[in-house]
Amino acid sequence: TKAFSMSCFPNDDDCQGSLSALFAQGSLISMTSRTGEVLKENNEKNPQLKIVNMHHFNDVKILKAPQSGFKLPFPATSTFEERNNRMIAAIKKREQQCMKMQISRDGQEAFLVLQQTIDKIRWDKKDIVVLDCVKIVEPYTPECVHLINADEESSVSNRRSLEYVTNCLKTKNSILERILSSSNKLIYVY
Repeated sequence: TKAFSMSCFPNDDDCQGSLSALFAQGSLISMTSRTGEVLKENNEKNPQLKIVNMHHFNDVKILKAPQSGFKLPFPATSTFEERNNRMIAAIKKREQQCMKMQISRDGQEAFLVLQQTIDKIRWDKKDIVVLDCVKIVEPYTPECVHLINADEESSVSNRRSLEYVTNCLKTKNSILERILSSSNKLIYVY
């Protein structure tokens, strides 16, 4: 990584860090910094990730140039085609996992519907785990939704999660039609 120092013109604060990424032809950069020091690989202090708008800086000094032949560990830019290919590969991987586990079409549909609004959703063998507190078992109907720990039923957030998942499964068909019509996704039957 490149170590560099910057001076900002609003109040001339200095900032030091290592370059992590470049965005939008260099107008935005992502940098990792530790307060007041040039980064060292063996430094154990917690780094801070900052997104910096280069239009707000009047001076940039390179404190330590990269070695010859240095390449960033990530691509500087990502094309639409590359992102699309990564997404297709992730979908294929998920489909292969479903085939291996012999998950029914109803299970795949339930997972797809819940995934549209909830980030924290995963498979646990043939069960769907939502927000680490709700489990959906086969045949993936609203009656098959349960809290993982029955003791936690008194928690308001867990009850709300349970109600939300149950309502999503009740309206699964209408949500699924909307998802499939907008994105032309295929559901595979195994």
